[in-house]
Amino acid sequence: MDGSTPARRADLRRWLTTVRFDHPVSQIVLQDSIHAVSDVEARVDRLTKQIEELAPQWAMAPGVEAVQATRGVAFIVAATVVAEVGDFARFDNPSELAAYLGLVSSEHSSGATTPRGGITKPGSALARRALIERHGPIACKPRRSRAP
Repeated sequence: MDGSTPARRADLRRWLTTVRFDHPVSQIVLQDSIHAVSDVEARVDRLTKQIEELAPQWAMAPGVEAVQATRGVAFIVAATVVAEVGDFARFDNPSELAAYLGLVSSEHSSGATTPRGGITKPGSALARRALIERHGPIACKPRRSRAP
């Protein structure tokens, strides 16, 4: 259910309550799976609240706020990226950060052609996953902002 809206998850839950199996064991397995998902969601909510409460005391909190300024990046994704990347100052430009995260396509140069492959995937798999799963649709070429 990751990446779905709360309304879609609620619709799915309502639908799951209507599902009935002929065999009792199948019904038991379905109910157990529903409970397992609910338990995991409750744990995620609890941990998210704890992280949100502790974040203002974190030395990297300004970085989290800066990453959240990116269109569509929520608190947990921003905190994950900052925790995984660490010091953003070590990158001279946004393209270096994208390369570190493995968000650039691989290249197989041969003569005049430059065929592009899949993403390169070095760096933090956790940060890359957070960014891709939550925000893949808004991906765009990184640009350096201009000072006023």
